[in-house]
Amino acid sequence: MSASAGERWGVFSVQRPQWLKDCVSQQSDGEIKWFSELTDITFDKYDFLVIDMPSLSEVNEREIVRNIPPREASKCLVVYRFASRNQLRSLTDIGFKLLKGPLEPYALVNLLGEKRQAEERTSPRRYTESQLGRLGALTGSLECECPKHLSELIVSLNQFEDYSMDCVSKGGEEAEMHERLLKFTSRARTIMEDALADIVEVEGYGDHIN
Repeated sequence: MSASAGERWGVFSVQRPQWLKDCVSQQSDGEIKWFSELTDITFDKYDFLVIDMPSLSEVNEREIVRNIPPREASKCLVVYRFASRNQLRSLTDIGFKLLKGPLEPYALVNLLGEKRQAEERTSPRRYTESQLGRLGALTGSLECECPKHLSELIVSLNQFEDYSMDCVSKGGEEAEMHERLLKFTSRARTIMEDALADIVEVEGYGDHIN
């Protein structure tokens, strides 16, 4: 199973080893963009991120945490060669996925398959994070902060949905419970998106989300 056509991958790697190039090319039929600086990545533009960090030292761990928002951790895979238990535990607790390299060409099949199966059980998101940020900053003829509160609520639901999806992909005894939480959260988020869409139409905010 390869990544779906149209998916956007961001890959951070300073050395760009051949095994990583082979692995990524085998997995993705969509757009792949390579980066040599974490600060150059706009994380909400990518469906999946691979972080090549051969030596996962405390300094490198801090660099990852400083540059990657926790809400994006669930779609990030950190590939390492050497790491201490403290660094591995710290990143795992935040939500990052970790694999020890070098990777075989099809090493990401199970990882991506579990994530995609969980995503297929949720409704697609109507608004991007940047759109929600713009809508949340608007005030209109309603003279209230409904756009702000709804936008913040949807952002929170998105974050909990990502968290639940990550829990589902980890399996375990509580996987079914997290599956239910994922479905309930997806439904709640869809309802709130419909409510925000109504305000967008009434207030004529369409230009702010295009």
